[in-house]
Amino acid sequence: MSESLILDVRNVTKRYDSLEVLKGITLGLKKGETKVVIGPSGSGKSTLLRCINHLTTPDSGEIYLEVKKYETPTSTPCERAWALFSRTSTCSRT
Repeated sequence: MSESLILDVRNVTKRYDSLEVLKGITLGLKKGETKVVIGPSGSGKSTLLRCINHLTTPDSGEIYLEVKKYETPTSTPCERAWALFSRTSTCSRT
């Protein structure tokens, strides 16, 4: 992983039965950078975001956030969402 990337998605795949929704998706995001994911309905945009947020487990590939590799989660979706969003400076625990 490049040290300048805060998000590094490498060769992520996700399949639902015989439908391959994500086919080797790779992308990187640097601090301060904005990216847009566009495509037609059913093209895998939401599935990609769910994989990045660990609400859905990818079938293969690697996801790094701030140099830490995301492993297969053992927590609940709510706990994973808290873990992700608690890293931002605008989120505070009440």
